[in-house]
Amino acid sequence: MSANPTKLRLPHRRVPLENGVVLVFAEQAHSSKLFLLASIDAGARCEAPERAGIAQLAVRLLEEGSERFPEQELSRAIEAVGGTLEADGDGLAAEVNAEDWALAVDVLSDALLHPSCDEEAFERQQDLQLGEIQAELDEPRTQALLRFRRMVYGELHPFGRPTHGTEESLALATLDDVERFHAQWFAPASCVVVASGRFLDAPGLEAALTRAFGAWENPDALPLPDYPALELSPARRVEIQREDRAQVNLYLGHLGVRRNDPRFPALMLMDHVLGTGSGFTDRLSKRLRDEWGLAYSVYATIASSAGREPGTFQAYIGTSPDKVQQAIDGMLEEFERIRREPPSAAELELAKSFLLGSWPFRFERNAQRARWLLSAERLLLPSDEVEVFPERLRAVQADEVLEAARSCLHPDALQAALVGPIDAIRL
Repeated sequence: MSANPTKLRLPHRRVPLENGVVLVFAEQAHSSKLFLLASIDAGARCEAPERAGIAQLAVRLLEEGSERFPEQELSRAIEAVGGTLEADGDGLAAEVNAEDWALAVDVLSDALLHPSCDEEAFERQQDLQLGEIQAELDEPRTQALLRFRRMVYGELHPFGRPTHGTEESLALATLDDVERFHAQWFAPASCVVVASGRFLDAPGLEAALTRAFGAWENPDALPLPDYPALELSPARRVEIQREDRAQVNLYLGHLGVRRNDPRFPALMLMDHVLGTGSGFTDRLSKRLRDEWGLAYSVYATIASSAGREPGTFQAYIGTSPDKVQQAIDGMLEEFERIRREPPSAAELELAKSFLLGSWPFRFERNAQRARWLLSAERLLLPSDEVEVFPERLRAVQADEVLEAARSCLHPDALQAALVGPIDAIRL
């Protein structure tokens, strides 16, 4: 490895308020912008399966108006100063010029704490979400992924359902349902607010956010439900959705790991060697793409979806129907190989060089830093994770990658979801 680069730092300050809201501040003096991100820890786990999609609809409607900024005034207030306001994951994000920080606090806090919209706005957002559902139905790769996730997580787990919901579930939604969702699940104890960028008046910004979010109360909010327990499938399974398409889209994998798994750095390196290497240097790309010419895009990863709950180990390829079995056989052979052979010195060097070199690029923009700090808060990561993780990655040895592959890849539990012109495969 080359000499260690200057250590990346992400200085920030965490301020918990008495009502449970957590404020996080990450000042960047060189920036001209301020990015505010406010998130509610609720989401799909708080919706009934037959009401899938209501959580996302509830977040989308935050853009439509509030008590102080009714209807279109909410977005106009931010747009008038050249800023943006949009639904972001489980909450709202606003970006403005640094001098407009007070307006951003007012708009963001009122939209999140006091949402208000009419039936017309509700129907507009409902139609947009229904359109996205229809687009998913028309996209075979997305359908294969949704089917794969349902196989891994089951229909009762929120990760096993489409985030947008289904046409049937979303058609049943009403404005009353959304207002009830807000009342039941939007609560200060579930809220994190991150400010990233230039602070022209740091004490004023903290005081304004403390006033806006510190007085928030919701004694009627329900306790957040736990996620259902998850287990590996006891056997291999195959599901095929036959469609008259030019190619077959295939997802193959099983239940994965959490982000706090101690093997996570080794698994990131395993991913790079097996299926996410830069410039098609990984084993799957070399074999299935370059040597066999089965597809342009093929990958496998377990680290990228790891979160508070287990993600998935998933491999993907899109290929012609007559090449599907060859692709599956090649994938299975490479899964076994990564569990049998440690990465070579050259493979490990290449993986480390790429991951360490690209690490700083995850924190270039205010929005990237804010989303990382939100994720770190939700995942209970150490406060210095940005600084120490590259050292953990650099220290991983080839035998640790091999052991991680052996303990985290489970060939007997593989689930295969296929969409395309095919009737059967051998797994």
